[in-house]
Amino acid sequence: MSRWPRGEAEIEQLIANKQLQQVIGGQANGHYVIEVALRAQFGDGFRPFGAMRRRRNELEYPTGPGETTTYDEAQKAIQDAEGLLLAAQQLLPTLSIF
Repeated sequence: MSRWPRGEAEIEQLIANKQLQQVIGGQANGHYVIEVALRAQFGDGFRPFGAMRRRRNELEYPTGPGETTTYDEAQKAIQDAEGLLLAAQQLLPTLSIF
């Protein structure tokens, strides 16, 4: 299992524990609301989430030929994902169901 899906599941668990409501509308808006809510409620430990999500979208749906990434960018993404996991792991034990 890659690190990002595991981190995404932990972030979703945080959202569920804080009972954030789903956003009605386009998926892109929903992701943005999740990004803003994470940072507003849990701090800047979740700051990389939005940039990583947007960059993944750029790479999955390129606007031009040859749009790619670099080794350095991938290494930075791994570090950011590990930071997101750490932030989620540290936060989860402090949350109650309600």
